[in-house]
Amino acid sequence: MQRPHNTSALNTSQESGANRRQERLLTVVEIADLLQVPVSWVYERTRPHAANRLPHLKIGKYLRFVESAVVDWIETQQVAGRSVASRTSSPYTLNGRRTV
Repeated sequence: MQRPHNTSALNTSQESGANRRQERLLTVVEIADLLQVPVSWVYERTRPHAANRLPHLKIGKYLRFVESAVVDWIETQQVAGRSVASRTSSPYTLNGRRTV
């Protein structure tokens, strides 16, 4: 006797794959605009040695981003209401003066 296949997991997987295929790929400029950062910051966060790398795809020489993956990445960068950027070890404030 054959066991019935569990198709619910398969259907969920297929649906999430279909949703991903429907999402538009964003460019570096669009991601920089979304995150309100310079384009150079986006490139820096996609390099192999970068800490907290942005999720991205490389299509030939072009970088592309799935918006939902970047939004998920942003959510992982927050800890107890504080972003990673606010917890850096730099002794300087935004205006360039030492805080220590």
